[in-house]
Amino acid sequence: MNFVFNKNKPNAIVFDSKLNKENLKITKYGEANLNKLNGEFIYRAIIKGVPQRPILVGAANPNYTPLNQISPYLRKSVLTTEDPSFFSHRGFINEAFKQSIVKNIRTKKFARGGSTISMQLIKNAFLTREKTLSRKLEEILLVYIMEKQ
Repeated sequence: MNFVFNKNKPNAIVFDSKLNKENLKITKYGEANLNKLNGEFIYRAIIKGVPQRPILVGAANPNYTPLNQISPYLRKSVLTTEDPSFFSHRGFINEAFKQSIVKNIRTKKFARGGSTISMQLIKNAFLTREKTLSRKLEEILLVYIMEKQ
């Protein structure tokens, strides 16, 4: 990962994330079990260290709607607003992340996200909602693992 930031030239930020898949081997990545995404599971958000109510994710949830029963217009609308290049990227968009870093540094707060749908899934299913660089890097790594499978 290459990251260079000059506060006098915020638009000249350098952010490149080029993982070499050839020899990359992840031996351990914490407690996240990405296989749970292949079936039903209980999701429990943790907000400021407090576990929230459990939610069943999957067909057994009475509010579940299969993808083929959701309007194609709604599906396209979500893709357009949340992640227009969903089918062409591999879970991560360097340029969107770079633009978010610049805006967040300029405004001195987390004003813009750079998350793809894949990143949002990983964050919501496995990580906390805290906005920290270390959590974002963990999110990127888990997305890479998920997209590789």
